[in-house]
Amino acid sequence: MKTRILIKTSQISSALLFFALFMVLYGPRLKVIDLMSAATTITSIIVFLKFFSKGKIFYGNLSFTIIYCFLIFSYALVHYSFSTNDTTGITLALKLIIYAASAQFIISSYQKRYGGKWLFYLLNHIVICTVINGLFVIIFFLFPTSASLAASILDYTNQNDWIITQHRIFDLSMGGGSSGSYVFSIVFIIGLFKLKHENNKLNYIYLFIILLSTALMGRAGFYFELLYILLFLFTRKISIGLFLFYISLPLILITLSLNIEQILQVIKTTAISNPFFAWSFEALISYIEFQEFTTGSQNALNSMWHIPSNQFHLFFGDGNFGRTEHLAYVASDIGYVRLLYALGIFGTILIIAPIILLIVKIINQHNKDVINFKWIAIVTLASLFIFNLKELHIASRGSGVLIFLIIYVAISLNKEKINA
Repeated sequence: MKTRILIKTSQISSALLFFALFMVLYGPRLKVIDLMSAATTITSIIVFLKFFSKGKIFYGNLSFTIIYCFLIFSYALVHYSFSTNDTTGITLALKLIIYAASAQFIISSYQKRYGGKWLFYLLNHIVICTVINGLFVIIFFLFPTSASLAASILDYTNQNDWIITQHRIFDLSMGGGSSGSYVFSIVFIIGLFKLKHENNKLNYIYLFIILLSTALMGRAGFYFELLYILLFLFTRKISIGLFLFYISLPLILITLSLNIEQILQVIKTTAISNPFFAWSFEALISYIEFQEFTTGSQNALNSMWHIPSNQFHLFFGDGNFGRTEHLAYVASDIGYVRLLYALGIFGTILIIAPIILLIVKIINQHNKDVINFKWIAIVTLASLFIFNLKELHIASRGSGVLIFLIIYVAISLNKEKINA
């Protein structure tokens, strides 16, 4: 009897932990309540109450993060007090602390629940959580009625237009788009990592669902995933000749049965009748028509590179991130441009330098248990730098907790032996 109760209690605790993980990563942004924000806030409060009860303000992995966020907070607070009254920088620092503490909660909870197998379960559950969210993305895209129903519950605005245009779709929590696709691409790396360590065919299904749902949300994350697939294949020691043969064989067969003009005409005709196809293959269609691989997004971004003309503004910023209603609009989505306008060169370095230090720290780890996982952390942090060439993505929904989870896991693995 006691054994059955223990097993049932164990199953319940596992289910609750999985639910908590899903909520901090992809809690739906309902019109009534933002479940992700609520989950991350509650879990972070639990962590800090636990630390304060031990008489420790700085503890474990959070020490570095708290100092980092305090510097950003102080810098942004000076701007808020003496300049523009833009709270973006302050909320950015607070979100970083909340997401970091929430990630600490998840890791310590998994370590307590699963012992030496905690990493295996954590990575597996992160992938499954993403697959669940991804299935909703696919359903929303295939069945517009379900998307309309979701839109009436979820707190989205611009995303509702996608139901009509059908060129992309949203998820449960992040709103889809480039940011949503980028978050999914991070999990895709974890899925590929699992392939190298587990002989489980389900992983291929998981990766396919993540890949497809990423493509339905945004091209940026999808391009990252294609790059990760290439890197994965090369690290599996597949010869370049064999790899090129495999990917070119279908093209050779098609070319033998159709001439190239017919192929291009099929692509162009399909694009006219299918908005998603036109959006997905915009660069290829542009080449067919104008002999240039360009997209509307790329052309728009090319026009968004500019810096403040005032020298003091350039070095120290004016606190305006360019998206507050009562302040001047910064005509750029590029993350680095918006950081320069708001925080200047000094503030941008304040944000970027610690991330570079983290990459260096993780690279220098020599524990054999982390030799593979540390590259997940390195690639993830490197991709964050690349993605900010497209839009500002720091302390963002979904990726905030996820990136801290990856960083803290990489650091933790350097300190202990994991039976994954």
